[in-house]
Amino acid sequence: MQYSSPYKLSAIVLLLTLCAVLLFACGNGSDGDDDDDQVDDDGDDDFESPGEASTADADILPRFFRDRPWLQDRSLWSMQVEADNPPLLRNIGELGLGNGHTFSLLSTNLPLNSLHNISGPDYHKDVHWFSDKSLSLHAYGIPLAYEDQSAWRVRRTAINITRSVAGPLDLWTVDFAPLVEGAEAEKSLPIDAIVRICVVHNPGSQIVRDVRLKIGTVFGSPDGVMLHEENGDESIYVAHPGRQGWFEDQSLVLPVQDLGPGEEAAVPVVLAFVNGDQSPEPILNVVQSLGAESLLESTRDAWYAWSDQGAQVNTNNQRFDDLIEGLQVTIRAQQTAQGASAVMSEYGGTWIRDIMGPTVFFTPIGRSEDVAAMLDYYWAAALLRGNISNSMALDLDISELPAQPDWDAMSTMHGRTGAETPSYIVLQYRELYRATGDFTPLAERYGLLKHCLLHQDFRDDWLLPFSDDETYRLLMQAAYGMWFGDSMYETHLSSNSSFLYVPAALFAAEVARELGYEADAEQFELMAQRVRQGAEEHYWVDDPHGGYYASIVDVNTLEPWPQPYEDVATKPLWTGYAAPDDERAIESLLTLTDWFGRSDGTVISYTDPMYTLLMDLMGIRSGIFSGMSQGYVLSGLSAIDHPRAEQLFLSSLDVFGSTGNTGEAQVADDYGRFAYLWEPFGLVCDLTSRYRPWEGGIYGDALLDYLFGYRPDAPHGRAALTIHLPRQWDHADVSGLTYGQGGLDVEVSDSGGARSVVVGSNGVALEIELAISVIGAIAGLWIDGVEHDLAGYELFERWGVNRVTVPFDLAAGDSVEVEISYR
Repeated sequence: MQYSSPYKLSAIVLLLTLCAVLLFACGNGSDGDDDDDQVDDDGDDDFESPGEASTADADILPRFFRDRPWLQDRSLWSMQVEADNPPLLRNIGELGLGNGHTFSLLSTNLPLNSLHNISGPDYHKDVHWFSDKSLSLHAYGIPLAYEDQSAWRVRRTAINITRSVAGPLDLWTVDFAPLVEGAEAEKSLPIDAIVRICVVHNPGSQIVRDVRLKIGTVFGSPDGVMLHEENGDESIYVAHPGRQGWFEDQSLVLPVQDLGPGEEAAVPVVLAFVNGDQSPEPILNVVQSLGAESLLESTRDAWYAWSDQGAQVNTNNQRFDDLIEGLQVTIRAQQTAQGASAVMSEYGGTWIRDIMGPTVFFTPIGRSEDVAAMLDYYWAAALLRGNISNSMALDLDISELPAQPDWDAMSTMHGRTGAETPSYIVLQYRELYRATGDFTPLAERYGLLKHCLLHQDFRDDWLLPFSDDETYRLLMQAAYGMWFGDSMYETHLSSNSSFLYVPAALFAAEVARELGYEADAEQFELMAQRVRQGAEEHYWVDDPHGGYYASIVDVNTLEPWPQPYEDVATKPLWTGYAAPDDERAIESLLTLTDWFGRSDGTVISYTDPMYTLLMDLMGIRSGIFSGMSQGYVLSGLSAIDHPRAEQLFLSSLDVFGSTGNTGEAQVADDYGRFAYLWEPFGLVCDLTSRYRPWEGGIYGDALLDYLFGYRPDAPHGRAALTIHLPRQWDHADVSGLTYGQGGLDVEVSDSGGARSVVVGSNGVALEIELAISVIGAIAGLWIDGVEHDLAGYELFERWGVNRVTVPFDLAAGDSVEVEISYR
């Protein structure tokens, strides 16, 4: 896990002593499911939609929502909480809202309508976040207890809604970070605010009197009719845009009215963010003059426009489609107005490795411009710093940049940039280049890429250390029986660092050769060869129960650890260090699945017995794992065409929380988030981190990779597709895959014996290598309706899986249909 500052570490140490109390005081309820094995062993129904998230009946739906039916276009990933069956803290999901300047999480604990992890007027946090802002409903002079609660996200947006049944009344909230149309065409501009529209509805038959809303805060004080809280040199003001209300009991009170049967009141609330001694009045005036409802619609339109720019994925399973769409919103809501990919749960910075998740997920699905903006910001930050860093601030002024430093003259890097993270930088540019074919950034930033490779902290035999900030590192230590506080950088060397380095160096050699730097190209290739030789010699273990790549070797003895780990044994295939037909990479992956595979297809290492007591105290029996690890496993199984990939794909949605996200660490018992600390003060907010662009991006890419296996190579005029479709599905299509200046559309259909794949080009001619994989024997092949002899094509058969590879030329604007029959 990542820690962005010594301050945060100190806060963690002080607060850990309160963990047990907080876990039970902050939303822990039911004991959860005690079963060791997960449900749905065969995976048949895992992606089956349970139906739309419970939409309120028309007769109790407030007119505010009846007049805006789009607000009921709910993602199927939502939270529902019954008052008599509260969930464990780890099973409560999260929703996010952000416009690049202001950000907040929602539904992270009970009540679900509390705003948490609040940030503005920019995403960077030097001190901490603003404290939580809770919302309570009162009538007849007393607070009304929340009964059933629910929270969901409006599809294609980061607009979030909660509903709380509170005695005779329903309280609904609509939360969004406002965007308005800018002066430039197709551009939306943020307002430094979060807007909450509170809709209080009386669905009953009796009048309810003296209805009031109370906005509570942990920190803050009255400022006239506003609630004011300072956070370093930033301030937040909470107010009704019409300046109504008063302050009492650490809460801003907003009068509603008496509500007769069927009546409702919509009460807007503004969280205005300013720097220094600035006044919030301009922001409040804008919201009041434009109207909260108008801002809601303009924000919807901005999100819809962004959604339409990316590839559109459609299958016969709405829950899967909503998951893919929601993971994109998770990343976008955390992208700053300057383009940086931010990690807003707990951290508040842009991190080298965390950019990789959005890169691999966004680049192939029509969102290369977002990825380019993320890399551009990090490049600018590196120029301002004069070197790379594991994390960078989000609030840098990048309008004027200095000249590039002398990258060649820089010394060997150590610590968190000594290994691992520099390779990610090179691989991010590789992914973007292969999809877009745009060489311009590579030519401009070649010195940076060279520095990232030449100046890593090489040890004997060209082995590399840990950065000591790898996301999986502490979880692996728990599996290996090591103390959490051990520094892996000091004690062990990392095969993960080698697996990242080799493909990065080979790509840099391509770039160097394109630029005419032949000596550099040869040097990169030689270094890649030496790092590979060292990795193969020291990390490979010939175990009688199956060979594998060890995750670590002792820094002094070079003895490998006698156990693989999922976040590492999968990396040779994921990074491109090894080809899909590499026998060692295949054996390492299958040894991992043999040792730690579970009945639902997931692969999770056991926690060492030394942590049994700690796990028991936290109600955990089956261990913990990183939120992206199953994505790595799925990508590897898909690459080698193993039938277990289908099982893991179908059960994958169990790994995602109720609102469709994965956390920094997950609990193997029920796939809840590993939550050992939650606090409303804004110091760290959550441990472990949630709402993650890194883990979500890795896993989202793996899911699409299983279906379509898209590998663009725009610089060389070609692309590869490897098609899988689970046997329970009959359709999957994607339109708008990134390819150069155009794009690709792919449509897959299956009738249970015949599988058709249609590939279409949007304006670009290219060579396609299409592989179609099925469980069963392939009997026939047709291209555009003409039968072809299978003997003329490359065939693969292993583990009961058969695959045929069909190369063809695809003309600009044309499409080709390939169909197979199989038994």
